[in-house]
Amino acid sequence: MKKILSIILCLITMLGVLSFTGCGDKNAVGEAWTVNVYDSTTTQKVGFSLTRNSKNIKEVWINVEKIQGNLVGITVQKYTAQSSNDREEYFSNTSAATALQQGEISITAQMVRTANKERKGWIKLNDEDWDKNYNNVLISLKGDIVLREIVFVNMDGEVIKANLDRALIVVEFDDGSIPKDKLWTKAELDAITNAKHGLPTALLDSQESFNSKDD
Repeated sequence: MKKILSIILCLITMLGVLSFTGCGDKNAVGEAWTVNVYDSTTTQKVGFSLTRNSKNIKEVWINVEKIQGNLVGITVQKYTAQSSNDREEYFSNTSAATALQQGEISITAQMVRTANKERKGWIKLNDEDWDKNYNNVLISLKGDIVLREIVFVNMDGEVIKANLDRALIVVEFDDGSIPKDKLWTKAELDAITNAKHGLPTALLDSQESFNSKDD
């Protein structure tokens, strides 16, 4: 009898653990990508392809875990993908006139603390509606920051489906090797299993979590 009771208790415990950890929480933000500065000229760039739609982009939000130091600079702008896969040319066709907030946006340590306290880490990058219908959006990052997600919202308040196009970034591997910044395709990034600090593909892995930022 004691043996049967022990088995029943064990099963109940296992079911409790599974219900807590096995079912995905749609409100939870997924994996993170840690952006590091390897030298004074390092700018990490990630290009996103947005689903064609008739509604303009209203807002751009990022989910930030933390930053190192007091300031990180982010630029968000339209780009036209070049046919060349040359690392220097692919994102070259950009215009300052298309930039969100008319240029570089400063993310401060205080902004990150407030966002994590009040909105589960979500920070809106624009004060006024962007009101643009861009199919390709480039994010450029200067500084040390841990990003968990990026979301593009249309004029109806709906999250726009986005895919990673290319990334001109430095990938540090588990063995400590750091290749020079390279233009990576999404397929190449998906094939990496030993990135020490995560990858920008993580920025699109839990888009539905945005809807619970104010819960």
